Amino acid sequence: MQCSTDATMEDLHGAIQQAYEWRDVHLYSFFMTGKAWTEPSISSPEEWTSAHSADQVLLWETV
Repeated sequence: MQCSTDATMEDLHGAIQQAYEWRDVHLYSFFMTGKAWTEPSISSPEEWTSAHSADQVLLWETV
């Protein structure tokens, strides 16, 4: 899969869902330290606990 330069973390979430053929809707988070429940994290737009919304963060901003 290739990602465009304007792809968001929400787009990445969608690609993961599609690749694994997951059909259900759920909240999600990407933990940038590699450890669950640590900051910084990037979460689904519906998640109110994260300071960073996945639909606002571009992939290149996480590198």
